[in-house]
Amino acid sequence: MTSTADDAELDGPAQTAARLRARAERREVAAAVALVLLAVALAAPELRRLTLPRMEVVGPGNTPLAATFEVFPYDRSPSAPSPTPLLGTCQADEHGRVRLDFEFPPGGFVARVWAPGHGIGYGFVDGHGSTQRVELAPARRVGGSVSTRDGQPIAGARIAVFGGGPRGVLLAETTSNADGNFTVDCISAKVSAWTVRAFAEGHAVREEVWENDSEEGPSLVLERTAALRGTVVATEGLSLDGLELRVLNLPGVTARVASDGSFRLDHLPPRPSVAYPVLAGLGEGWTCERVALIAGAEVEIRIVREARVQGRVVDGLTGLPVAGARVFHEHGPDCVTATLSDASGAFELGRVPPGRIEVWAVHERRRVIPGMLMPQSGLAQAVATVEVLSSGARAALELRLQ
Repeated sequence: MTSTADDAELDGPAQTAARLRARAERREVAAAVALVLLAVALAAPELRRLTLPRMEVVGPGNTPLAATFEVFPYDRSPSAPSPTPLLGTCQADEHGRVRLDFEFPPGGFVARVWAPGHGIGYGFVDGHGSTQRVELAPARRVGGSVSTRDGQPIAGARIAVFGGGPRGVLLAETTSNADGNFTVDCISAKVSAWTVRAFAEGHAVREEVWENDSEEGPSLVLERTAALRGTVVATEGLSLDGLELRVLNLPGVTARVASDGSFRLDHLPPRPSVAYPVLAGLGEGWTCERVALIAGAEVEIRIVREARVQGRVVDGLTGLPVAGARVFHEHGPDCVTATLSDASGAFELGRVPPGRIEVWAVHERRRVIPGMLMPQSGLAQAVATVEVLSSGARAALELRLQ
């Protein structure tokens, strides 16, 4: 069919109307989308609330309790503080339930829980969405003692009781009397085990696990030791304000670094035991060489600008790159600085001090062995020494897993 001028004149208004209808439809769709987005935005706080970790607390006979929850990060790393800092407090509703509206830490939460007329308890939240139940009961009165190895009582010892292990939550604190005895009478009888930690001037820290079904209270025997004195030396005018010295794998043993860098550290294990420092609060880009802490000694911890080590992790048999290998060195403010190799086996490791540094790589290897139904697992590792000439330098190496 041949188009005419009259048809073209008729097509103009029709096309205009179609365009107007299309624009109106787009406006309607955009308005609908905006309404949906607005509804989602308005509902977001409630939707987020539904995803928050939950806990509930009950007393004898599964009676809901209007308990108070004091929430802490659960950090089991060997350099973590003990106890960990309080994140916040929340109150259970009439059903004994509460949602923990805090930013979720990597290791989860541990909560100290208490209610009037009941002893203190605790509970963990791992972030998998299930409701964690805490059962409280009246407190049990427990007596304990602190003494030296030769049986002499220690007066004035500070006693700290934790629930959930040595990296758990602080449940109670008390002090030994002139006879070396102490009493704890505020912890729920439902707490099956305590970690009891004792500090006394001139004595090494002592920690024991006490089971709640024991007929006798905890008895801690402390070893005599000597305090260590030291100095933190910083370069380039770095401020030392806020630095805290901790001890690797000795939770609770700390010293505050003075503005002039000096510190005094008590409660170390007696000679010839060796411990290692953790320098909490040291900013990014700085590091320190690992030094040994020995009771009664004097040490210097020197802070310098970090160097970096780059390289690859490969299989020692095939030469192929290995992804996901843990690469680390035993220096820096946390005593261990680690990273993971990427898909090409490459890694970059910071917090490296100058000098001859050993760098390690470990990886779980799974191999299929003929005749075996399941792959066999084993730990492959590699170590290499790298010479780092100065602070701020970069070095490269290859780690071959064997």
